[in-house]
Amino acid sequence: MTVLGEIPDRESALSEIFAALKPGGILSVTEVIFDPHFQRRGTVAELAKAAGFRERAMFGNRFAYTLHFEKPA
Repeated sequence: MTVLGEIPDRESALSEIFAALKPGGILSVTEVIFDPHFQRRGTVAELAKAAGFRERAMFGNRFAYTLHFEKPA
């Protein structure tokens, strides 16, 4: 997913994704600082955790990163 910043109701969108995934399913969020709707890592992690996900992995740096979140079993 690279459109998180463009979604008006990010909380609802992440809740719907959480509901659609099987237990153990992975949500991958990539953000690049040149995107005008860039979301900071902390913001993305907070939104995902509020939806029920747990952070599994992080790749990159503060300018371009990918976060993997898992739906707990």
